[in-house]
Amino acid sequence: MASLAAADYALPATATPPGIAAIQRALMWAVGAGGAIVFIEPSPYELMTLASVVFFFATGLRMRPVFIPLLILLFLLNIGYTICSIYLMDKSEILNWILTSWYMAITCLFFAMVLAEDTATRLDFLRRGLIFGALIASIAGIAGYFNLVGYDTFTLYSRTRGTFKDPNVLGAYLILPALFLLQTVVTQSFGKSFRSAIALGIVSLAVLLAFSRASWGQLIGCSALMLMLMYVTTPSQAQRTRIVTVAISAAICSALLLIALLSIDSIGDLFKERASLNQTYDSGRFGR
Repeated sequence: MASLAAADYALPATATPPGIAAIQRALMWAVGAGGAIVFIEPSPYELMTLASVVFFFATGLRMRPVFIPLLILLFLLNIGYTICSIYLMDKSEILNWILTSWYMAITCLFFAMVLAEDTATRLDFLRRGLIFGALIASIAGIAGYFNLVGYDTFTLYSRTRGTFKDPNVLGAYLILPALFLLQTVVTQSFGKSFRSAIALGIVSLAVLLAFSRASWGQLIGCSALMLMLMYVTTPSQAQRTRIVTVAISAAICSALLLIALLSIDSIGDLFKERASLNQTYDSGRFGR
């Protein structure tokens, strides 16, 4: 279904030699995977994105008229940011923020141009890379949390942060790959669904151990919304039955896993603390 939709909106593809196309797709995978490691700078994502920009433009990536509105909007937005911040440019954090915004605008335009051709295949490689990166970050975080390796490296404030600098960022990063995995569990064959279910369990455990309330809510809410939309839009009654079955099974397994984990004192105590709506940074004079 996703492949058909991607094919419908893809621009006419240019003739790309198979070897060049293979490298382009591999770069998309590397970009997706590289986003999982950000506790070093420059991160692999930034290096892979830079390499992708150079290679894609060197092998025929073109600016098409359809991208002009996006280019203009991004330019105007960042010009506005820059003008408003001129008198604060002596502050390094402001300058870094402005430069980061321009960088993100450039990469936004680049990915729009890249994914407009060979859309389904490039998206699939990007998706696979993202899932691989999520598993690396999750496994590192889980191993660190249970003191199997690198506790001080992969945890912060008794919360798993994996290959990120902050547990909240790890939790937010894992939401999209978790949804991709859940989609595979619902739509693919038994073998792929089983492997994806295991991967989804690993990623979900990392989200839990990050103890990010926002990430908990996003994972539950986005999963429910995606399954609901899939249920409403699928024309197959068998597929609808499978969606309901998977949703119920996932809820039961999640509840059992949560009960087992909360029986561990350290996890249970921190879970109660993080689940509370009354946090120290939410109250007092400077609270939110």
